[in-house]
Amino acid sequence: MPKLSRTTRRAISPVVALERDVEKMAVTKDTEKRELHDLVEKLPPDQVSAALRYLHYLCADPVLLSLLNAEPDDEPYTDRQRAEDTEAAASIARGEGISHEEILRELHLSSERSD
Repeated sequence: MPKLSRTTRRAISPVVALERDVEKMAVTKDTEKRELHDLVEKLPPDQVSAALRYLHYLCADPVLLSLLNAEPDDEPYTDRQRAEDTEAAASIARGEGISHEEILRELHLSSERSD
């Protein structure tokens, strides 16, 4: 193997260090997952449901989590809002609502999903 110059060694040193760090992180993650599995196996039966709920919480969609953790709406639901909502529901029940497709056409949008 050819001998590297001091400049070359200095240049690749951070790359080598980064590769070592990545390897350590992979080993650490594997170790942590094994430890997690071991802890799950040791859980008392009456704690399994709570642990499962917490793991679901940790894996949930960030938007859903922000909604679940949001402060409750502190503005009162007024009589006016209630009356407007009742009228809107009655209007839709009478067939006076505007379809989703019609709104999309008005806004020149496609109803095809791109996901």
